[in-house]
Amino acid sequence: MSDWVSLWFLGAIICLLCLITFTVFIIYSGLFSDITVLTGSAPITKITFAYKYNQGPYRDCGKLFKESQDVEPRLSCIGVYYDDPKKVPGPRCRYIVGSILSEGETKPDEEVLRRFQRSGFHVFSFPNVTRAVTTSFPHKTFLSVLLGVWRVYPRLEQHIKERSLCAHPFLEIYKDGCIYYMAPLEHQRDFYVPEKLHHVRGTFYFTLCCFTSDQPSAIVSASIRRQPFPISACYYNIRWCYSSVGTTNSISSGDFHNIHSALFFLFFFSLFLFPFS
Repeated sequence: MSDWVSLWFLGAIICLLCLITFTVFIIYSGLFSDITVLTGSAPITKITFAYKYNQGPYRDCGKLFKESQDVEPRLSCIGVYYDDPKKVPGPRCRYIVGSILSEGETKPDEEVLRRFQRSGFHVFSFPNVTRAVTTSFPHKTFLSVLLGVWRVYPRLEQHIKERSLCAHPFLEIYKDGCIYYMAPLEHQRDFYVPEKLHHVRGTFYFTLCCFTSDQPSAIVSASIRRQPFPISACYYNIRWCYSSVGTTNSISSGDFHNIHSALFFLFFFSLFLFPFS
């Protein structure tokens, strides 16, 4: 009997030690790390990077990160996520994963560049932006990535929604022991790789700016999607994305007149394009 009591006591101690170790590991990975979301300059300047494009659930992106690290483990990694997984089914979500070859005006190392190209990676560049929604999270263990997804993205979405910002796509930069999260507020089209633009071929996207006395009061994004039945299937998807940070400017009647005029033009422009689709 005493042997069973001793085994039970030993097992309880081992379970307690495992629980304490796991708790410390989670805390160390960033469970209680502060998250401060800002609207300002980007955490990176102009970058040139090697990447692979993929479509599918974001949870499968880990194998592309591994491929990128296998080519050159010393480089910082980057991931760009183009679709909202809450609105787009997992198999249709599009993203790219790769490694940053150079930053600023520095040229990429030719040998490293060739190794990536031989491994099937493409090369692209993102511009420097002065306005973006950004935050950071410690990258100490593999669990930090999962904790970042769980803790950071709700804060980013809340920040964007409260300020009525138009921020896309979402970037993750793994650099210097941190995960930098970023969603640009300008030059957004320049963050879409050729495969992503080719994937939405047949859809025309327009961005219209309505100006007040000193700054844009709103940005209207409109899409005209070509369908087999051109006129009846033509539709508009209008989103108001206020450009002011922390405040929402009122839209004057003149702005509405400009918007209506632009949409009227887009409608007839689409009718002209449909015969050539």
